[in-house]
Amino acid sequence: MKDTRHIHLLLPDILWPQEENKLEKPPVRPTTLEKILTRSKVVPFHGNDLTVTLFNLFGIASDSGSDYPVGAVSYYGYGGVPAKRCWAKATPVHLMADGDRVLLLGPDQLDIKQNEAENLARDFNDHFKQDGLSLFIQYQDDWYLQLPECPELITYDIDFVLGRHIENYLPNGTDRPDWLNIFNETQMLFHQSDVNQQRMALGRATINGLWFSGFGGLPATGQGYDAIYSSLPLAKGLARLSNTIHYEPQNVFDEIGCIDGETIIIYMGFADSKRTLDLAQWEDALMHTNDCLDRVFNGKSCEEFSIYNCRGEAFLLSRKRLRRGFWKPNKNIFSAAKGKRG
Repeated sequence: MKDTRHIHLLLPDILWPQEENKLEKPPVRPTTLEKILTRSKVVPFHGNDLTVTLFNLFGIASDSGSDYPVGAVSYYGYGGVPAKRCWAKATPVHLMADGDRVLLLGPDQLDIKQNEAENLARDFNDHFKQDGLSLFIQYQDDWYLQLPECPELITYDIDFVLGRHIENYLPNGTDRPDWLNIFNETQMLFHQSDVNQQRMALGRATINGLWFSGFGGLPATGQGYDAIYSSLPLAKGLARLSNTIHYEPQNVFDEIGCIDGETIIIYMGFADSKRTLDLAQWEDALMHTNDCLDRVFNGKSCEEFSIYNCRGEAFLLSRKRLRRGFWKPNKNIFSAAKGKRG
């Protein structure tokens, strides 16, 4: 930790995914944020998504050919005790055929009730008991899988898969055949459940599958920070693991102050708009970020800023550098081509 006041701001999906939905007009041009980004020193930072960026900020690496342990750390963030077992995220989804593709809907589009989650978990646990697999429900749309040992797999977070053909994002690795069987068997099991029979009768999308990702055990303690602002279970787990003070504000920007030392802030406004490809919502997030950064720069003195686009780049800036020199707007700074998993 540093003696100076340093904010690490994570803005996943600030780069509008043009390959998903072409911009029909140039985005709004927020002057403060654009000035910050164009005057920053841009350096590579390992992490082409939010998960990998966060783990690397906390100094936690994945083993070669293995996942980052999102399941174990997120479960730990709820106050759970993962012990020495393996854990994974088991996200409830709706799988649907679309021509020769299979797409999925995430839990935020399914309005899952607590009793539905509990009944499906019971069905799953009864069916897979002999395999040592157990589902744990933290919230109706946030599920975790416990298993005796970790498979040799590389998986993709559900955010990579939404709106895309799942064939390109299924697990890879030595244990791929076994987990494809579990994936398919879960679909058949859930299709027959009373929960989904009732949902179909009411014309609601079924919860007909689980998306497994982030296998691993609880890692060793990594680098700590003075504070982290986020409501994400993964952020809570990393905070608990590193003895970092955790805040869960209603509006992350409106409640922060530049405290002594280093602070991590995660803003999900852009990522939320990407899930529905809502350009208007993305532009609102852009203006909101600009207004809040304007208040931060005009408020308490923060000497250093690092902004991460979660696509492999960090924008490093000091207050002195921001005040220096001539600023030339960059027309293309808020759009980018598709990135790869890092």
